[in-house]
Amino acid sequence: MALGVRLLTLAAKIALDKLMGSSRTDEAVELLKTWWGERSESARDREVMESKQAVSEPNYLEQVVAEHVAAGDSTLTPEQIDFLKLSIMSGIKALPDHLGADQSDVKTITKALLPGQSKTFVMWLDHPAFRGPCRYVHFYWDDESWRVRDYIGGKVFHPPGKEATDKGLTAVVATATSLEVWSAGRGQVQSLKRFGLNFPIDRRDEWTRVLSLLSRAADELQPSQPRPANFESTDS
Repeated sequence: MALGVRLLTLAAKIALDKLMGSSRTDEAVELLKTWWGERSESARDREVMESKQAVSEPNYLEQVVAEHVAAGDSTLTPEQIDFLKLSIMSGIKALPDHLGADQSDVKTITKALLPGQSKTFVMWLDHPAFRGPCRYVHFYWDDESWRVRDYIGGKVFHPPGKEATDKGLTAVVATATSLEVWSAGRGQVQSLKRFGLNFPIDRRDEWTRVLSLLSRAADELQPSQPRPANFESTDS
């Protein structure tokens, strides 16, 4: 397990730096490149598998995150720490079981651990803009241009100064940054084919069916979360 925790430690550093907006993220990526270059393909694959096992055991993940929060002299809230753990967990689990020999494949890891640019996720989200129960939504992130498609509620949320013209969805302006929306989410899963979540945004009925199933499951499995502050919205 020691090897897997080493990779998990790097993941915690990258995710924590991103959450705090620190320039140390570049340093973390360099450390990840060093880790990649110093290990054989079989060793990398072994560490990935051990990391996947580690994130499934709460005590290991709690320990790694706690150490990095303390080392950074951070004042993160419990909700932010919860987001950090879930982000690392979803990132590690999204890694392929086998990583190639090309060092440039380090991007596979960093993209899995960070939201990055131009990515699409489904995630459990609750903030006042919904004016209703929390549930799973479709989230598209491209820097500060983002969209939250609440197919169940029939709305598409977007930041001020942007437009959303999704057929069949009512456009709603939400005053929030992309990182604030991401941080308010839980259980983020990237919309990839292997997860059965890769189909066009205009297939509203299919998205509604999938997100409804996920929401019903989440209602049974997780306690309700407090609504994050500093979100406002107006119908456009």
